[in-house]
Amino acid sequence: RQLRIAITDPAKKVGSSVDGDLVDVLLEEIRTRAPESSAVGAGFGAASAAGVLPLLSHALDQAWRNRSGKALTLADYERTGGIEGAVADSAQQVYDTLTPTQQQATRQLFIRLTATSSEGKDTADRVARPELVEGKSEAEVRDVEAVLEGFAAQRLLTLAAGTVEISHEVLLAAWPPLRDEWL
Repeated sequence: RQLRIAITDPAKKVGSSVDGDLVDVLLEEIRTRAPESSAVGAGFGAASAAGVLPLLSHALDQAWRNRSGKALTLADYERTGGIEGAVADSAQQVYDTLTPTQQQATRQLFIRLTATSSEGKDTADRVARPELVEGKSEAEVRDVEAVLEGFAAQRLLTLAAGTVEISHEVLLAAWPPLRDEWL
């Protein structure tokens, strides 16, 4: 019930609605993504829901921005590519606005923000912000800062308390340059 409200209430507040089919698909995606250990019957533990809500919010935001009518529909959501598509498209949009030197800084930054487990699984890593600019020239520092600001503005990087981390680990698998070239 709380997740359904989280999906539908923002649209209601602006005099719109969310199609019931879309709500059902989103709830199923949340169930699929929630770790089984935190699932309780048909509900979810607070930790699993909290981990999925930022992704859900991002996907809904992208679908809302690209909707074709007043109501948000399943077709609008599918046009954005769902959760993975919305995250990947947002990352690519930021990347495409960057200069070539900022794009190179992006590559270095995301490699640094990713850790690989002994099993070969890539995961998001938290890094102290000063580490990202250590030993760099003033121009390189400006490039890193532009990258951080651009990706943080799209809620793809989280900048907090002197640290930086990838906001949505799904980005590691969803964004083709990161997945196929850099990692």
